Amino acid sequence: MSRRAFTLIELLSVIAIIALIAAILFPVLSQAREDARKVSCVNNLRQIGLAVALYRTDWDEIYVPKYNCLQTDPFYPDHCIRPRRNSNAQMETGTVEWLPPANALPDTNYLLQPYVKNLQVFNCPSRTVESDGTTMGRYTINSWDSRFGGGNPETGPQGQPETRVEKPSQTILIMEHSNNASECQGGQIGSPSADHIAPSVGHWMTAHHGGFNVLWCDGHVKLIKPAPAGAPEKICRNWFTIQKSVSSDPNCN
Repeated sequence: MSRRAFTLIELLSVIAIIALIAAILFPVLSQAREDARKVSCVNNLRQIGLAVALYRTDWDEIYVPKYNCLQTDPFYPDHCIRPRRNSNAQMETGTVEWLPPANALPDTNYLLQPYVKNLQVFNCPSRTVESDGTTMGRYTINSWDSRFGGGNPETGPQGQPETRVEKPSQTILIMEHSNNASECQGGQIGSPSADHIAPSVGHWMTAHHGGFNVLWCDGHVKLIKPAPAGAPEKICRNWFTIQKSVSSDPNCN
């Protein structure tokens, strides 16, 4: 009995069906992989939050600073002017930061070192490394201060006594960021009196389905999604400062 061969039309039909199934499954699998990376990132930030809590216990209930400040601005006492970063976002030699720099050697000291032994905790699985070595998607400490707030009192929680952070569940401590520095001061753009920060596409990490994970001062972690290009921003200024103002947006109070 002779075997019947597949016709060209039948082969093309099978190939088309396989291609259709692959087109349906690949985005689903890609989303599932990103969901897994997002969960891993959340766990990283929770471990960092525990390390910050241990640091606070050992250092008179002070939140870990971005680095130990040697000199503050005479007009803005919450703004550090020494040590400082160069144009490549690198700190002065010998400066010990709260976490290792992106290009740190294995033996680099950092302030949370006694409480976090695994350096992989500081790396989000969704981060990318550009061709020039710049890490996109780094954990960054909230270092807003009054100088960048246009003179308005807007102090981030880093380096502050726990008693000054009156609403820890509404105050950002550490976040994912799309720059290579270990701190964020440049988010205070737009009007200092605005309820929300000005639109800043590219400033925020958006690898997790358009959003970034945030560790708040009370230790919980939550995803925040910036507004799309051209839309009004909905990231509250109040989330970044320990001085809470009354906002017209109830989500910001």
